[in-house]
Amino acid sequence: MFSRGDVAEGLGRGLQSLAQRFESARRLVRRLVVVVTAVLVLAGCGTDPYESSTHDAERLVPQLADLPPGFSLDPAEAFPVPTSSILAEPFSASSSAIIRRERLSGYKAAFTSPRGHAIECSAAVYRSSAAAHDVFRLRTRSVAAFVGESDGHSLRVGKIGEEAYVSHLDLGTAAYDGVEWRFGNVLSTCVGRLPEILMIARIQQTRIARTLG
Repeated sequence: MFSRGDVAEGLGRGLQSLAQRFESARRLVRRLVVVVTAVLVLAGCGTDPYESSTHDAERLVPQLADLPPGFSLDPAEAFPVPTSSILAEPFSASSSAIIRRERLSGYKAAFTSPRGHAIECSAAVYRSSAAAHDVFRLRTRSVAAFVGESDGHSLRVGKIGEEAYVSHLDLGTAAYDGVEWRFGNVLSTCVGRLPEILMIARIQQTRIARTLG
């Protein structure tokens, strides 16, 4: 079991780029512990309906053209996410063997909302829907435990993908909202502030469903 200090250190790294890009986001997430993972999974067996799906995770994160007017993309914060970065996150400890064996690719993109909020979305591809489900289940269990210990709470929202987890943390000077969900062999995450990230998560899910067919 990891300590709150371990989680804070790991999740702080996860939002460091957002904090550097926005002074307001720096104040928002300085003490915040956030893991934003998204897993796009391609099937490793013939029975998986996503066996022929794309390995290109970049196609599964929102594009600027998908978003309403007023959003902007930060090109410097759009890049592939290596498996080593995911394995270094505290919430990956319980699923590290699956991630190491099954993860194929990952990508993240960062945006600024019309209200000036920093938003980060990511997606990653695994070999099968079963692997994506297992990683989602194990990681969200760890996230939920930390959220509960930190006086945060989960939120009920309408359906996103096939399974989803939405959480909120308010640590006084820092606040965080996160949406994590799975669709087939895809786990996706948007981090920022509600309700903006819920809207973007639905936009991303539409793109994923269309791309995977």
